[in-house]
Amino acid sequence: MEEQLNTLNIKSKEVGLKMHKGKTKFMTNYENDDTIQIENASIEKVQKYKYLGKSTCMKDLTKEEVDIRIRAGWSCLGRNKEIFLDKNMPLSLKKQAVKHLVHYPSFSRRGNNNSTAAAAVTVQVVAVVVVVVVVVVVVVVVVVVVVVVVVVVVVVVVIVVADISGFSTK
Repeated sequence: MEEQLNTLNIKSKEVGLKMHKGKTKFMTNYENDDTIQIENASIEKVQKYKYLGKSTCMKDLTKEEVDIRIRAGWSCLGRNKEIFLDKNMPLSLKKQAVKHLVHYPSFSRRGNNNSTAAAAVTVQVVAVVVVVVVVVVVVVVVVVVVVVVVVVVVVVVVIVVADISGFSTK
């Protein structure tokens, strides 16, 4: 494993990337006390780690993972409560916000206000899309009504002119 990490480090440098030795960790499924060195820096061996909000380890952590996700969900709901408690916001937009928060859970679990801002932006984007769709539908309906009115007026004028001229429509 040390050889693979050193090769990765060398190849990364060739393309301009740098491996952060302090953040790099390793996990293995066999028991040993070996240490890994990359450029004279020891790489820490861990039993579990978290990546993009998901815990990974060699033993079953299903219950722990479910508990973490439930806490994260409640936390996210709390940070975004102004969206969900707004009585003026349509339910469809609230559903879109939930979809965003569910599909991007690692983003929405961050400890800063980025998730609230992202959810608000998502809701605003969805609101704009809904408004545009409504405007397009209204314009189409108005155009159809105008066309129908014009056709009816033309038919009435033709009938009146034919009556005045003495032409029979029979």
